[in-house]
Amino acid sequence: MGYSHYFTQTKDFSDDQWSKIRAVANTLLRKADLIDRSTKYDQKLFITKDAIRFNGIGDEGHETFYLKKKLQPTEWESAGNCFEKGEEYQFCKTAYKDYDKYVVAMLCMINYLAPDVCRIDSDGDRDEWKNGLRLARNNLCALDVVVPKGV
Repeated sequence: MGYSHYFTQTKDFSDDQWSKIRAVANTLLRKADLIDRSTKYDQKLFITKDAIRFNGIGDEGHETFYLKKKLQPTEWESAGNCFEKGEEYQFCKTAYKDYDKYVVAMLCMINYLAPDVCRIDSDGDRDEWKNGLRLARNNLCALDVVVPKGV
């Protein structure tokens, strides 16, 4: 399955933006029973002052979601690039596995808290984003981030 989410970082997150994103990531991911905490490999849950990384557990994991505070421009080029020189292109193929809703929730929260930092795209449609949107909204509300009705 080729179901993926794409995010192109165009600049560094500000300290304030990153602080809020880390807070919602902690709230969202630390209690999630579908997120890998036990592995010794690179997909283990990791939330620091510099990066956020996570994956599903075992066969329910696929590709690792990885976001950095500081932009590290993508150095490779290929036909049909969806990024410009000086931007960082990232993607996370979840293959419709259960941890997908956490990837979607993170992307929604990033877009809400730092709309000027990443361009976000997905192979998914509105229906496939419902669970992630619900998680994002609930976690933003839990942190007293004002979320307008209908978001």
